[in-house]
Amino acid sequence: MDGLFSLSGIDAVTAPISHEIVEAATDPFGPTKPAWDTPDAPHAFLPLLVGGPEVADYCYPFEASYYVASDIGHAVARSWSNAAAAAGHDPCVPADATPYFNAMPIMPDDVVATSSSGSTKVKGLRLPVGTTKTVEVDLFSDAPTGPWSVALEGFSSALSMSLDRSQGQNGDKLELTVTANSKSPGGWDGILIDSRLGARHNYWIAYVTNQ
Repeated sequence: MDGLFSLSGIDAVTAPISHEIVEAATDPFGPTKPAWDTPDAPHAFLPLLVGGPEVADYCYPFEASYYVASDIGHAVARSWSNAAAAAGHDPCVPADATPYFNAMPIMPDDVVATSSSGSTKVKGLRLPVGTTKTVEVDLFSDAPTGPWSVALEGFSSALSMSLDRSQGQNGDKLELTVTANSKSPGGWDGILIDSRLGARHNYWIAYVTNQ
């Protein structure tokens, strides 16, 4: 059958099925009586950008979302852990034995994001068309790693963006400069910050609005 990321055969079946099993266990009634569903107000924009509001959705759609479980020998889903995230570790669990590293933008503005749960204030970047702003990006890791590379990707072509440096390590601060060249679809956009060391990618998503 067709592959899922680099997965194929039975792994391409066990991975998405386990994703849905985790969400059925943590949020069995969905929007009618939500349990572990929808993030807190400062992160209410995330379902707009990752494709869903439940715990496994926050670890999707990246290859690290899945791991080979030793007891079954096939790929299964990782899911979000508030406790791991609060401790500065990989929020998608079970995590592997490698250090967790990432790059976090310090978003300066209180902006309004509209999601399936309504409108709420979130931390983001207010960027009217034709303007440019620069924000700080803090690099962190939960164990020594040495330098890793940092790259950017926009969710649409409306933004242009650049970093003052393309790599760093725990404790370093980069500068992210963003320009709104045109109106983003729906008036909002996202920036994916990709931290890479060897074959490992970790991601952070930032919210940008024209309003």
